[in-house]
Amino acid sequence: MAVKEVLTKLLKFGVDKNYFIISEVGKLDKSCCKKSKVKAIDFDKTKEKVVNDFNLDTIKSCDALKIIPQKKCIDFIEMKSSINIINNINNNTQGKLQQQVDKFDFEGKIRDSLYILYFLVNNRNSNLMGYEKNEYYKVKKNYIILTDINIEINPLDYLAFTLDYLGQMSSSLSVMLKEAVENIPPDSYQNLQQPKLMNCESFKHFYTT
Repeated sequence: MAVKEVLTKLLKFGVDKNYFIISEVGKLDKSCCKKSKVKAIDFDKTKEKVVNDFNLDTIKSCDALKIIPQKKCIDFIEMKSSINIINNINNNTQGKLQQQVDKFDFEGKIRDSLYILYFLVNNRNSNLMGYEKNEYYKVKKNYIILTDINIEINPLDYLAFTLDYLGQMSSSLSVMLKEAVENIPPDSYQNLQQPKLMNCESFKHFYTT
């Protein structure tokens, strides 16, 4: 029961103090699932306010956050559009694609995202008691890498490419993202779970079942 109460208080504090701006995932600036109606916190805006309020150096963050008291968990969501990735690489090759994936620094983003929440949890205005702050570290924390990798759902988005060529690049990207996600170690102290790679459809199913 304590975990649920901690998350409820943290969510209320964040909303009341404008640290948590809730929006549909499809409406977020970096969304790769433009039709998604799943609601989440715009964590880029959370980062901006925390950096400003606490005079921090620029840090990284995931794109979105879900605090779910009923399920006693926190979900960090990082979004990567395969369209943007492939469009941004001239003379696409698997080598350049791998370089792009390496630059994503998924591990660094989740580390800094946990750091951002640390400041909010320990903010004196959060009204969290000492034992509740300890409970926060026990909260199950999921790390979701969200991508629009399934091109067959909406091939019109890819008119600039032949389907055969894009299919090969998208398949390679899927493998690279999967390997990058699997290489992120869980964190027993923060109760960070093994990351999950999802596409738009599985993401929708994950939050509606």
